Amino acid sequence: MPGVVPLKVSGVENTDPTPDVKVVGLDGDKTCEFGKFAQQTAPTTDLLSIGMPIPTHKLRVDWEIGSTTPSFTFEVGLWPRR
Repeated sequence: MPGVVPLKVSGVENTDPTPDVKVVGLDGDKTCEFGKFAQQTAPTTDLLSIGMPIPTHKLRVDWEIGSTTPSFTFEVGLWPRR
């Protein structure tokens, strides 16, 4: 089922944090990237539309936050399309 993945950033602190947040699924023994959010450096909400079927039982969000001492508060969800 295709869907929309919302990213809500509610807190950003310290020197220029650079968050890389992506949606990853498992395809057999391989991981595949469904999409990647643009780097958000301030509180905001961003939406990632995924047009291909999403195996919701095999879905995860990976992230890496770069900076000297970053502090980044966010949440991710899944809105399935029917």
